[in-house]
Amino acid sequence: PAKAEVVYEAQSARLVMDSHGGTGLELSWDPDWGILVQGVDPLPGQIGLAAGDYIVAIEGQSLRQRGHEECNSIFTKHLRNGAALSIISPTTSAGEASGHGGATSMAGSSKGPPKGGGKGSAGHRA
Repeated sequence: PAKAEVVYEAQSARLVMDSHGGTGLELSWDPDWGILVQGVDPLPGQIGLAAGDYIVAIEGQSLRQRGHEECNSIFTKHLRNGAALSIISPTTSAGEASGHGGATSMAGSSKGPPKGGGKGSAGHRA
């Protein structure tokens, strides 16, 4: 059988933060794509974001092909309620979400952006 082709769909979303500054997102750094969304909590809810999506830019600032610290710095600088996110959603030709290997987890507090981390570290909850 032929391997399903991965197609990347671009979309935009606005970041939602709760009253404590949390986003309910579990995120990890990806050296090619920027930030991989590993999980989305129901509250505060993130319309347009799902596990397996990549955040490739925040407020127009690209996160692609940047080192972990640089990516983290850009994300931290622009992290706020209503921040514009550019999202890439990988799907197969059958329309199913497709995972992406090579992501490195980001670790940090539940109130802020990813801090530190590295291969094998715990996932970040923003």
